[in-house]
Amino acid sequence: MSSILLLGNIDFCYKVIAKGKLMVNIRALVISLAILCGASMIFLGWIAAYGWGEDIVNAISSVYIGYSPGFLGGLIGGFWGALDGGIGGLIFGLLYNWFAKKF
Repeated sequence: MSSILLLGNIDFCYKVIAKGKLMVNIRALVISLAILCGASMIFLGWIAAYGWGEDIVNAISSVYIGYSPGFLGGLIGGFWGALDGGIGGLIFGLLYNWFAKKF
């Protein structure tokens, strides 16, 4: 019963896929990737304060201004990661939908 509620109207899904009009919800993709990338940068910055992955944070800090191992550096990296993930998600979603319409 719960799987039916999660999947919604299965016939509608099959009709949309059969017609080739399966599109990505760009807003959901942007928000999801922004949260994922931002949280990853925060986590990486915080664990780098203990010596794990410090070289990776230093390499990323050449692109993300203010990103460094530690609490504040992790938050700054989280901001940059969320911005970067959101922009990447927007570009990917727009390209995917454009190709889905074309082909």
